[in-house]
Amino acid sequence: MTITRETLELAAKAAGYEVKFADCCGKTIAVMREKVASHLTAVRDWNPEHDDGDSARMRTDLSLNVDFDVDDVAAVLANRGMYGGRAFERYADHNNDKHAALRYATLMVAAEIGRRMK
Repeated sequence: MTITRETLELAAKAAGYEVKFADCCGKTIAVMREKVASHLTAVRDWNPEHDDGDSARMRTDLSLNVDFDVDDVAAVLANRGMYGGRAFERYADHNNDKHAALRYATLMVAAEIGRRMK
């Protein structure tokens, strides 16, 4: 399963990240600027589809809950207020990689939140 640029843009919007896109080595990558010290910023790739750390930070920033089951994982927005969101992903759909299923579910919820924002 591949995440589209639009999905990444919506997820970044939901999390409040400033993400730009650049072409590198024949593919489009997401790049974000982050504060590394009070007066310094760094530019780095942002890839929550494949990077557990990026996915975990986004999950935390959005206050998503995670529920693991025998065959699947669910990412759920903790605050069911205005934006609501929930995604279930079966491990089998991700070669039984629980981490990949969690990253994908997280992105789907984040993108839905971004889609519903004005």
